[in-house]
Amino acid sequence: MIKTDKKFTGLDHLRALAISLVFLFHYSFYQHPAWMERFSGFGWCGVDLFFVLSGFLISNQLFAEWQNKHQVSLPVFYLKRAFRILPPYFFVLLIYIFVPAFHEREKLAPLWKMFTYLFFLTPQLIYDLLPPSILVAVLAAFGVMSKQNEITAFKACGVSLYRLAAPILIGSILLSGGLFAFDFYYVAGANRKQDKLRDEIKGRATQGVTLFRMEDGERVVSVERIADSSGGDEE
Repeated sequence: MIKTDKKFTGLDHLRALAISLVFLFHYSFYQHPAWMERFSGFGWCGVDLFFVLSGFLISNQLFAEWQNKHQVSLPVFYLKRAFRILPPYFFVLLIYIFVPAFHEREKLAPLWKMFTYLFFLTPQLIYDLLPPSILVAVLAAFGVMSKQNEITAFKACGVSLYRLAAPILIGSILLSGGLFAFDFYYVAGANRKQDKLRDEIKGRATQGVTLFRMEDGERVVSVERIADSSGGDEE
């Protein structure tokens, strides 16, 4: 039986590790010892670890509700998540906007530009987080099925493990193909736009774009690095 009030003490150690990795990553932007370079590059692991922990805890609550009520109320679920996430988010956002000491620059970027940057950043977040999220969901689902002896029941009914795993395999192949097309046709262009917007928000010079040109079926015949100084991507 899944108990939502049970405290997973081991997760506190993982949270501490994730926080330490994130601190090391940001500390590398300031003066730091040379040995820190070996560890600061793993700061992104701390963020991913936070997402995995959140997925585990949230899915545990959903499975507990399913076990007790045999249904999951998505409106109630999203309402609870909104009340848990949005208040501290808007509190920090208001501090950043109205307390000058927290400003990175003397003049903040327009709000529409911030939302446009987040809009073009979302495809990359979806591309990065969808595979581990689905992996955690599948592992949690099979874990609950194994704990409730449902897999044994499937085998007793003549359903082999291969037939049980076939939908997962087919779904993963379709998801991989969809993510490949999504990355090829949309994510790259969105990343160029969000990189340019981030540079404008940070007040930095717009980074150049590396172009690989191909002619007559040859591999790569020329490589150019073009600085975008006109306000648009030059191709």
